[in-house]
Amino acid sequence: MRAALVTAIDVHVHVHASVRTGGPADDGATLQEMAEYFKAGGAKANTVLDLAAYYRERNMGAVVFGVDVKDDPAHAHASNEEIAELAAQNDDVLIPFASIDPARGADGVRAAKELLASHPNVRGFK
Repeated sequence: MRAALVTAIDVHVHVHASVRTGGPADDGATLQEMAEYFKAGGAKANTVLDLAAYYRERNMGAVVFGVDVKDDPAHAHASNEEIAELAAQNDDVLIPFASIDPARGADGVRAAKELLASHPNVRGFK
């Protein structure tokens, strides 16, 4: 990130949709609830690329991550790997974090180690 070029960094930005699978991480109800709570207008399932464009337009940076839930069925969410790879392509404005549900136990630790080995640009975990 070129810190001299950004005016602020948003340190908590959820990626709600995958570029690769083309879908949101939920049925839209959660997005609508969040939009109403934060008074953000309509609900939109943002991809990493959407977020990069949004923050670049505003001369801002963002820490981006998904949400890993151990017992959540696999659906169209953006994986930690996807977020890390696309953030690396947009590293002028994005700082990738990862999400690993602590309830995953040893599997979560293994996943975190593999992620860091293959994606050293990941800067933290939520």
